Amino acid sequence: MFMATSNFKYIPLHPNIHDPGAQRCAFLGARPIRRKETIPDFSDIISRMDENRPSLFKYLDYREFIRDYCAFRKEAEPKFSLRAFAATIQPSLGRSGLLSGVLRGQRNIGASMRGKFAKAMEMKGSEAQFFELLVQFNQAEEMEEKNQFFLQLARYRQSRARILKEGHYKFYSKWYYSVLWNYFGMNSGQMHPEAIAKALYPRVTAQEVKGGIELLLQLGLIKRMANGYAVAENHVTTHTEFKGDVAMEYNRQFLGLAQNALERVRPEFRRLNTMVFSLSEDGIAAIHERSLSFMAELQGIIDKDTKADRISSLALHLFPNSHIPAMLE
Repeated sequence: MFMATSNFKYIPLHPNIHDPGAQRCAFLGARPIRRKETIPDFSDIISRMDENRPSLFKYLDYREFIRDYCAFRKEAEPKFSLRAFAATIQPSLGRSGLLSGVLRGQRNIGASMRGKFAKAMEMKGSEAQFFELLVQFNQAEEMEEKNQFFLQLARYRQSRARILKEGHYKFYSKWYYSVLWNYFGMNSGQMHPEAIAKALYPRVTAQEVKGGIELLLQLGLIKRMANGYAVAENHVTTHTEFKGDVAMEYNRQFLGLAQNALERVRPEFRRLNTMVFSLSEDGIAAIHERSLSFMAELQGIIDKDTKADRISSLALHLFPNSHIPAMLE
């Protein structure tokens, strides 16, 4: 969460026109001699205001940005209100409740409104383009579509969107690196490898945890804190064409974890469903699309959960049980 606040207060551009010195000179019948007016350097004020303005490129949730932007404006301008701000986006919005619905996550910003929101927040150039993409990324329902927008967001140098390429083979070489990364996402108050190792399942060694911490720091996925480590990147994805030996080994390790859970973890702490069916090529394609939608829906649940206290893995594996020409590598 990024919250930008400011102690900036507007000050008058012009001094009080009722200058006592000028009035006194006029009364004496002399030519008014006015004290030299000191006009404040307004450019410095604007500069300080810009410094405190939330940076859009640090956000991966446009609703969170708008909330922080409004908090910033309210701090800078005590008379600022959501109703007035909505009216600057579009006059009719001041009475429609759209802005409040957007901030509560109950309504979306349509294509015709994205540019108007950006203009109302004085966005131009790359910032306005980033906002357009961010809105579409957050509102996309299909996982494949969401990933495509994420890849575009990651092209912006300042963006927090991070793409892990297969070249980062070390991150995928051990299953517990991604688990460790999630651990710091819910617990930033622990820095001792021995204690962290005991919190993971299946168990790993303190030395393995230490190596994982060093790697995550190296990749910029976590950062050091006074009493532990915190996640520096909340969203990580791979290119859609992420394949090859690294991906194969990564998935193989999690299949092994699934087998271990089946044999050792009590049923109430895991879930396994198996289906065997016959279907057409079109039916398989429909299931594939539905699985992407399901994963996108799960991501929404994960993003909204602010009380995480455990780490879990989910693997969906659709594979053939009848011979299909050219199916083998």
